[in-house]
Amino acid sequence: MSTDKRESARMALRREVLLGGRHLSNQFCQTRDISPEGVFVETGETSLVVNNEVELVMSLPAQDGQKDYRLPARVARVTGEGVGLQFKRLGVDTFSAVLGLLYAA
Repeated sequence: MSTDKRESARMALRREVLLGGRHLSNQFCQTRDISPEGVFVETGETSLVVNNEVELVMSLPAQDGQKDYRLPARVARVTGEGVGLQFKRLGVDTFSAVLGLLYAA
């Protein structure tokens, strides 16, 4: 039985993002996968712990091409490879852009 608690499927996604927050200096990282609820970011070893709040800056599809979006998130899990982030309080435009990315593939 899987221990995965996500309600929706993940999509593999390799994309450079900027990750930062109160507990972390801004750093460029790579995503591994994304869903409407969150994203896994490859950070390597990190000082982040579960429930830390972070902000992810990611380029997503927009009406006029690509646009950088700020995605507030909380750390849901930490591994030796990176962090699983759960999105928090996404605005309608940002959530629509995430869905647009998922359904464009």
